[in-house]
Order: sequence, then C-alpha cells, then structure tokens
Amino acid sequence: MDMDISISILLLLLLLQTPLSSSQTFDNVLRQGSSLSVEKSSDQLISANGVYSAGFFAVGENAFSFAVWFTKSSPPTAAWMANRDMPVNGKASKLSLLRSGDLSLTDAGGIQIWNSKTFSASPVQLVLSDRGNLDLLTVENKPRSLWQSFKSPTDTLLPNQPLIRGAQLVSYRSRGNYSSGFYKLFFDTDNVLRLLYSGPEISTIYWPDPIILVFDLGRTTYNNNLTAAFNDSGYFKSSDNYNFITSDFGIGPRRRLTLDFDGNLRMYSLKEDATGEWDVSWQLEAQPCKIHGLCGPNSLCSYVPESSTVCFCLPGFKVKNSTDWSYGCELESKLSCNHTEVVFQELPRVDFYGYDMPIGYNYTFTECKNKCLESCDCQGFMFRYEERGVYDCYSKYALLNGYRSPNFRGIMYVKVPKSGNFSNNGISQRMTTIGCPPQVSIELNRMYKKPKENESLRFLVWFATGVGCIEVTCIFLVWCFLYRNNSREPDATTLGYILSATGFKRFSYNELKKATLGFSKEIGRGAGGIVYKGTLSDGRIAAIKRLNEANQGEAEFLAEASTIGKLNHMNLIEMWGYCAEEKHRLLVYEYMEHGSLAENLSAIGNLKFDNGELTAQGRLVEWVKEKMNKAATRDSWVEEILDPSLECEYDTKKLEVLVRVASQCLEEDRDARPTMREVGASYRRTYTCALGQIYPFNTIKGVLSVEKTNDVLIFANGVCSAGFFSVSDHAFCFALLVHKHAYSRLDADHKVLRTINTVSQSSVEAQLFNTGNLVLRTWEDVTLGESFDFPTDTLLPQQPLTKDIYHISSRSHSVSSEELEFFSAYYGIGPFRLLKLDPDGRLQLYSLEETNQSWVVSWHARHIDSWPL
Repeated sequence: MDMDISISILLLLLLLQTPLSSSQTFDNVLRQGSSLSVEKSSDQLISANGVYSAGFFAVGENAFSFAVWFTKSSPPTAAWMANRDMPVNGKASKLSLLRSGDLSLTDAGGIQIWNSKTFSASPVQLVLSDRGNLDLLTVENKPRSLWQSFKSPTDTLLPNQPLIRGAQLVSYRSRGNYSSGFYKLFFDTDNVLRLLYSGPEISTIYWPDPIILVFDLGRTTYNNNLTAAFNDSGYFKSSDNYNFITSDFGIGPRRRLTLDFDGNLRMYSLKEDATGEWDVSWQLEAQPCKIHGLCGPNSLCSYVPESSTVCFCLPGFKVKNSTDWSYGCELESKLSCNHTEVVFQELPRVDFYGYDMPIGYNYTFTECKNKCLESCDCQGFMFRYEERGVYDCYSKYALLNGYRSPNFRGIMYVKVPKSGNFSNNGISQRMTTIGCPPQVSIELNRMYKKPKENESLRFLVWFATGVGCIEVTCIFLVWCFLYRNNSREPDATTLGYILSATGFKRFSYNELKKATLGFSKEIGRGAGGIVYKGTLSDGRIAAIKRLNEANQGEAEFLAEASTIGKLNHMNLIEMWGYCAEEKHRLLVYEYMEHGSLAENLSAIGNLKFDNGELTAQGRLVEWVKEKMNKAATRDSWVEEILDPSLECEYDTKKLEVLVRVASQCLEEDRDARPTMREVGASYRRTYTCALGQIYPFNTIKGVLSVEKTNDVLIFANGVCSAGFFSVSDHAFCFALLVHKHAYSRLDADHKVLRTINTVSQSSVEAQLFNTGNLVLRTWEDVTLGESFDFPTDTLLPQQPLTKDIYHISSRSHSVSSEELEFFSAYYGIGPFRLLKLDPDGRLQLYSLEETNQSWVVSWHARHIDSWPL
C-alpha cells in the first residue's frame, strides 16, 4: 500500500513538473543553452525599463524576423532586425544561445538562417539593455562584449547608438516590405556622411548635393573618428561637422532616427499618451522629390501636401508596376531613331537631375533640338535661360530623378513617337496621377508549409513505407539478376560495339587473355603497366597494355579511355578498344610493326634505351628539359630539339605544348604525371588558344610552387606573366607582372598590376589571356572567376570598372552621373598601357616605351597637387 502511494506521489510530481520545465520565463536575459521559440508569444526579452522588447516580429504572412521593437508603440515599431532579408516561418523556428557561445537563428528544417559568428570558452548570456541594445556578454568578473546589435544597425539609430565606419543604415524595400531597400546612409571613403540611392540599374549620391563641395557646406573630410549619433535630448552630431536638433529638443520623449523607404532621413518622437503614435520632429529633405530614384525612370515626382509624394508618367509612357514606383514607366510604343518619326513634348518647369550628355553653352533652340535629333541615345533636352544672358542646352541620355517645381526656370522637351496623340498644352492633360499606394501586405517566401491533419499524414507515411518496401524488393531482385548474369561468360552482344558511349570496341578479359596466349609475350613495360603482343579474333595484331593498380572506377576509366580514343593524329597510334571487367583494366592499341620510338632512337648517336628507360649515356629527357629552360628568352626552343633532316612543317605552339606534356609524362614522381584525361585536355587546348595561350604549370595537375622560379604563366605575346611575387622577406603574393623584356624571369624589373586570392574545391585550370585577364575555369569549361573582376590599384586596356568595384586607394565608390573622357599623350595603337592609382593618391596613365622598356606617364588627373593626400 505504501509502495502504491509513493508511486502515485512520484507520478503526480512528474506531471506537475513537466509543464513547468517546458514553459520558460524570460526577463531581459537569455542564458546559455536556452532558446526563444517563434510559436510562443511569451518567449520575449523585455528591457528592465520596459521600453524595448526582443523576440519574433511578424513581417508577413507566416513570416517572422528576430527583432528589437518599441514595446509601447502602436503598431509595434522595429528598431533592429537580424534576418530582414530571410524571414523564418511560424513553426519550429527558434533563436538559441549555444554552448559554444554562438547566437543562432534556425528555421523549421534546422537550417541556420543567421548567427552572431561568436565563440567563447567562458559562459555567456544575451542581455537586452535599457537603451535597446542586444549585447552578448561573457559571465565573468569583468564581462566582455562578444557581439551587440548596436554595431550592425538596420534602418534605425537609437539614442546614443553610434554609426561608425563600415556600418550603414539601409531602408526598407517599401511600405509593408521589411527587406533591404535601395537607400543607404553611411560614411563614404572621404570620411563624409552620405546618402546613396543604389537601385537595380543605377547608383548615385543624392545627399549632400554632389554639385556642391563638402567644404562649402561646412563639412570636413579631415576626421579620424568616424562617428554619428544623437543624444537623449535630440541633438545629432557627426564627425564631419554635420549636426541638427529636433523641433522638440529636450529630455522627454523616446526617439528614433530612421531612414525611411522613400529615402528621407527622419527623426521620430513617441507620443506619451496611450495612442503610441509617432510624430516627425525632424526630417532631412523638405522637398522629397529631390531624392533620387523615388519615382523610377521616365517619370516625374511632385509634392502635394495633402497626399505627400505623387508620381506621374511622362507623355507617351505607361507605368510598369502600379504598386512599386521604383520601376518607373516605359514607352507605350517603340521610339524610332529616324528624326522624321519623332517629336518633342514640352514640359515647363521640369528637370531631370544628372545623366547629361555634353552640355551645349550659348545654344539656340534649333541648335539644341537638332543636337538631340542627331543622337539615338538622346531621350530629350532641357533648354534653360542662364543669368549671364544666354541659353544653355542639356541633352539627356536617361530620364531619371525627374521632378516639377514652380520655381524652376527651365523647359524640358521629351522625345516621343510622332504617331502618338499628345497635347501641347501642358503635362496635366496627358499624365495619369497615381499617388503613393497604401500599405501593402506582401507575402514573403518561406520554407515552411503547413502540414495536413494527423490522419492524412499517418496515411501518407504508411503509403510511403509500403512503396519503399516494394522498391527495395525490386532493387534486390534486379541486383540478383545482374550478379547472376555477370558471373556467366559474356555473350557476343555484351562484348559488341558500344558506339554511343565510347566509339570503339569493348573486349572481355577472357578474349584478351586468349589473344595474348595468357599474357605470355611481353613487348614492353613502364610505370603504368606491361604491354603484350596479341592476335585478335579478326586476325589483327594488337599491342595490349595491362594497367597496374587500376583502382579507379569503371565510369572514370571509361571517361579517360574515351578521351584518349578520340585523339586522332597521323603521328599517334590508334586505340582500338578497352577492357573494364571487375578489377581488370586493359587498353588495346594498334601494333607498331617497326618498333617503338625508344628502339629507333637507340640507333641515333649515343642515345641508348634499356627496357624503355633512357641510360646515363643518352640523357634524352634531361637534354630536352635543359633546352626548354635555357631557351626561355627566345622565340621558340622547338627548332633546337628537332632533327633538321626531317624537313617537315609543324605548328610551333602546338608542338611546344605536346613536348611539355611528354616531359611531364616521364616524371620520376608518379603523382606528378598527368592522367589520360589531362593529357587529352592539353592536346585539345592546342587547338583552342586563339584568345590566349595556356602555359602548363609545373605539373599538369595545376600546382604552382613558390619555391620554383620557373613556375609561371606567361602571356602569348610575352609582355606579362603570373606567378609568386616577393613583397617582403619570406612573404609572397600571387600576382600579374609587366616585364622589361619578353619572357624575362620573375626577378627582373617589373611593375605589379594586381594580386588575387582564389580558392576552389573543383579541378580547375588557369588561362592567362593577352588582355591580362587571368581566368580560372573547370575542365568542363565553366568559369569560376577572373582577375578582371577584382582589380586592386590598376586597370588594364578593355578592363571595365563597374558598379560596386573600385580601386583600393580610391576616394569614393559611388557611381557618378558625369562622363570621364581623356586621351593619352601617346594616343593610338601601340604601347602597352595601364591606368594606376598610385600610393600617393595620383591617378595616372602609364605607357611602356619599347625603346628603353621604361614607364612614361602619358596622362594624369588635373589639379592633383591640390588633393588632400
């Protein structure tokens, strides 16, 4: 009886303890080994002052981001998000503080979506401070901060949160879409705080105004501590001397500085009443239409106080996406380049910022119009009266950043098809007014799909189990059938021609054993195997090579055999077939009636061979390698190793590659010898080097050693090479170099062009083109990367400098709307040139003089002496 009572009490205690252990309570600390679940609304961290909360924040239908938000705002306003561009689903997602010290966010499938990339041997905990900062701290006498949300902001700054070098604010994509948008606030490389529009096709700085010098705006580039922040009173100050105060300056309301999705920077103050609404206490741009990219291309922006920003399509254009004006407008009909089929629509008090073609000063209206008609790229022109008493002509090759202002004195003329029926009485009669859309709930992609009811799931599980059992049974029966057939003597059909796979015959092991009389007549041997003479069933005499230690799979062997079998040349013996049966790997070749190359060469001079190996008297292989190394500065070393009595015609470049591959095949180290596939690929490349010559590495497997000065890639024209370049004692970079002389050594006089660091797990080859581009590609001819995509301080001819790619020493990485065009002092085809940003900040174009092989500055940027270097 007592035992029953004890058991009952124990079970009761377990039942009472179970819900308590599964329901975790959190304050402002997440301890190591704990997690927050997306399925439990109570799984939140709340700051000690109750102002901020951290947990899973709904960003769409069944889509959540881990975020920090204002607890008392209505609706909840996020101040920071971890996974704004990859939301997790509403089932089984969780944020865990791992034992390793890493903060990890996982989805329902256990996939890690985001992590803090931290590690600690000491205990750690995640704390939500009263300032709204998530801080990952070690639990020690002197806690160390491993990670904090203040250092990786999204679109908002909180009081006393610094915006530092490398950090940036990125706006939301649109109203209701929390993913990353097109606008960024950051410290540029000239130490000035800037706003950037980085759209799908263009990128441009719009604040501060690029036309005005930063010093004229009271800003400075001379600051080392790049920091921008605002205090609890609403005073904002940046290290570049930019500052402002809010309209409600003083201690009181909770504030946030947010870069909104329309590209405007605003300070918000939280109302103290029960509504939880936000008031705008400061904004950067009073005229929102001056923000770039707001209405997209071929459109106009107009500010209406009652409805905020309004976007219009130009005459002859229609809106692309009515829910997202960043796509702008497109032509209703195709625009012809024939000037007789186009007309100009007059748009008074309209301007399109930037994207000007060469400006025409002191132009008449007719001259300006004809200038635009003569160019197919011209989309319109702006004709404006200047204060100096003349008219200037601004032709536009793109209609972007358009806005209408009653104070603007210019007139815009847009090129449209003549067939259109447009009014000349102003834009209001032909333009459709579409205001900014209301908040749109956009369903985001997610990996989780809601499962069916348990009964349906149970049925599917049983059904899948039954199908799986049937499949396993079928596979077992097929395996038994195949094993039984393989144990038998193959029939004639199995040993026939497999034309679809290889193009030559597949022999059985017993057939080749019979043809060689049990492999009794040996005619040669090497490191790869033994060669026997045999007579095939059709009477042909063949040389049958039996490979040693053939451990590779049948598929890989067939691929290599197919590559060798497809190499047809008058000077190569023909391959007739192969055998791939169990562990046996054999190749069947045409028999050489007149003996091998070694036997014929043994009769020439002092060259003698023993069992296919060169004796010490001959030294043929060493002799050829010596000629290759000593003739590095000559046009070709092939003439020195060929017998002139042959009097045959040959392609020097092709023969160079073949001799190099042949020398690699004779390496004493078996691992250094190329495989059949690599030999075939090298042979094929001799026919595909029109754009750039491939020089094999020290081994055909593609290894360049820093310890071997001859391990280099060289241009076909001999101007440049690629290899290891010494940057200091026992320190090297892999680099491209320009030489004084063609085929000079690495220790000769040179100029470093660029350094690259590339890693690949695939089998790749490197190809150095005459343009100076080093391309890495797989054997399947898939490009993995190229040096032109990663410039350092130098541009070569035809190498583009594109968006998001810039010189390391450059002052700004923003794309300017201006066109830069210049001619070098040595203009014309001839010298090798490079555009280099020197360590002293000077942008100069160098030309290589052919006479004395020295670099001469043929162009440099103007006013460089006044640059703050």
